[in-house]
Amino acid sequence: MSEITQDEKLHSLVDRSRFNRLLSIIWQLFVSVWFIGTIWNIGRLAFNYWDLRRILSNECLEISPQVQKEYESAVHCVPLNPVPRLLLTDDISGPFSVGYCNPCDILPPWIAHCVSMAQLQEIFVHELAHTLRRDQVTVWFQNLTGAPGQFSPNL
Repeated sequence: MSEITQDEKLHSLVDRSRFNRLLSIIWQLFVSVWFIGTIWNIGRLAFNYWDLRRILSNECLEISPQVQKEYESAVHCVPLNPVPRLLLTDDISGPFSVGYCNPCDILPPWIAHCVSMAQLQEIFVHELAHTLRRDQVTVWFQNLTGAPGQFSPNL
């Protein structure tokens, strides 16, 4: 058996020290990327929130009587209290529901011209079902809890 010399022990310690330093740098880089990604996602959520506030506060387009009639017909299919407002705006690309205390269904104006009235009523019932199930709270919770884990390979 050969004994390990003092130089070999020192060389082994230096190698372990370099390896530990490299691991430390990689870990710091990983945590930095995760932190920047988390800040980015929280900023994106804040921007989307303010954009939604802007859409809700802007003057919306006038709703045609036929579309209003279909909406009221859909409201009778879904038991909601309070009944959500219906808004038409050019600022969105597709229909969605928003709001917990003051629910609102928002539609782009082109949708009323591209689908039949029966299909439009189905869209209304679909969006009202989201409001009935309180899906907005679930989506909010998912977005809020998902922001820190967006860049984690474990999630």
